[in-house]
Amino acid sequence: ALPDTMKDDDDKMQLDRTDIDCDFSTKFVTQQKSLAAQYADVYYLRLMTLKHGLLDEARSKCKVYKPANRILDLEVGQKSMIVGTLLKVMKFRPNILDEFNKDVENISNESFKRNHYSSDDDYVIMEDESGRVNLRFPEDNNMARMLVTGVILAAYGQLGEDGTFQVDELQNPGLPPQIPTGKMEGEPKIILVSGLELGNPDSDPLAVDMLVDYITGNLGGVETFQESAKVAKVIIAGSSCFFSSENRSSALYRKADPSQTRANQKETANPVRELDLLLTRLSSSVAVDILPGAGDPSNVFMPQQPFHNCLLPSANTYSSFRPTTNPYESRIFEDPEAKEEGVIIIGTSGQNVEDIQRCSEVEDPLDVMQNLLQWRHLAPTAPDTLPCFPVKDEDPFILPHCPHIFFAGNQKTFGSRTIDGEKGQKSLLVSVPSFSRTKTAVEVDVRTLTATPISFGTEAFHQD
Repeated sequence: ALPDTMKDDDDKMQLDRTDIDCDFSTKFVTQQKSLAAQYADVYYLRLMTLKHGLLDEARSKCKVYKPANRILDLEVGQKSMIVGTLLKVMKFRPNILDEFNKDVENISNESFKRNHYSSDDDYVIMEDESGRVNLRFPEDNNMARMLVTGVILAAYGQLGEDGTFQVDELQNPGLPPQIPTGKMEGEPKIILVSGLELGNPDSDPLAVDMLVDYITGNLGGVETFQESAKVAKVIIAGSSCFFSSENRSSALYRKADPSQTRANQKETANPVRELDLLLTRLSSSVAVDILPGAGDPSNVFMPQQPFHNCLLPSANTYSSFRPTTNPYESRIFEDPEAKEEGVIIIGTSGQNVEDIQRCSEVEDPLDVMQNLLQWRHLAPTAPDTLPCFPVKDEDPFILPHCPHIFFAGNQKTFGSRTIDGEKGQKSLLVSVPSFSRTKTAVEVDVRTLTATPISFGTEAFHQD
């Protein structure tokens, strides 16, 4: 029911949305989805892009260590600085070839059952275009357990007689440069939500309805209505659909199994239909961007491409609806003429964060996200343990500029952190919890760069 103060004035019943302009990056749109190229090009492009900045930084700071342009230029006993790509050798990393090796059968079986690959037996190698060298860390240093494959770093130390490089210190590229936010009028806010898992029998549809009603201004009183009007955009960060393993298998083999019934086909399509209806309700009121995620009807390889138009026919009739890639990047601005100003938003559906947690001892998703920004790379473990498309021209996951808002979806809990860079950068990190598990969305104030969790728990309703 509408509050009494709103019943008497029809004008107040209409949401006067805070308006913002937004443009989207197309760098993650894969034009040629071919697996014919070699993955070596990915690492080479990554190294060549980030190496020179690290070398320049080292030359300006370093007086004790001699910068080496190549690993092959290292001299035994000489304090040196080298830049290269890290390779973390993990005992429990699954390897499909181990299935054919009886000597490692037990290790292989254990690896495929584990959700965590890091162990005390792991060691780290650094390589560049000339060669590779084993890195040895101090015995009391857990640095190796915090690292992952694919990161470009500078290592300070010296080459020993045994051919290993004794590391004194590691240096990451640091936060990339950041454009100014520019003038921002009003109080525009963004809703971040992930893990809706429509079609999951264990999820709570009432909580989803309350979320939609809040965004569209149909929940609560005058104060809530006014807060809803400040929501300028909704970003749905992956895992929007839920398919049971039985339905997933039947959909995968439907051509080979003519006995599949219409009922099974309908059940497989139901989550997508529910998603289309939800997006239609939202898009009729507010701008909506949706990323694909794990389990959604999109490609598995990163970057994941947008939902196909035929999957969401009703929502696609609205100009306010935009299916996007995963990772996601956009710029919010007030002045269309100011091309070098605005709030940069970058985020993922969480696969990159989860994979780094799996391959290291870093557990807090905010720590992982902070590392990603300081490494200047969104998915360093791709293509080693995170599947991605091979590229020839550029690595799309490299961060040329620092986002003002950086989010990761489908996390266990909500979390936020503001980090500051040496050159005035300021970035808000947001861990967006899975909605189906926590019934929590996140509201981000674009002007102040602050994040607030909003809970739509319905336990009290169920108890009544």
